[in-house]
Amino acid sequence: MRPSRLFDVFSTIKHTALIFDGRANKSLKDSLVQAVDALPAETFQKAYIIPSTSSLDSDNGPGSADYVVKDEQGHAFKHFGVSEEDVSVVIVRPDAMVGAFSLTEAGVRKYVSAVFNK
Repeated sequence: MRPSRLFDVFSTIKHTALIFDGRANKSLKDSLVQAVDALPAETFQKAYIIPSTSSLDSDNGPGSADYVVKDEQGHAFKHFGVSEEDVSVVIVRPDAMVGAFSLTEAGVRKYVSAVFNK
């Protein structure tokens, strides 16, 4: 599914993990994607955000992503304060507030542990 606006992705009943795919090294990207893939589907949905310079195809987003969103005008990267050079995860709570901003797998796990006591 390709939403036309990022706000169409957010859910009022689940957290949304936004994976911003910058141009960082592949091992960092893979570790963050694995951390997000481990999140429980009953409480999280996953959206893969790619910059406008990327092409949308099956190699761009992880298979577990609920959405792949091409940031055509750079608004998502800019307004979430994410560099197109880095891979980042932003977790948006069901009330549409940012719950976490992480550049590491440990940061994703820390958020889940703090919020869900897991």
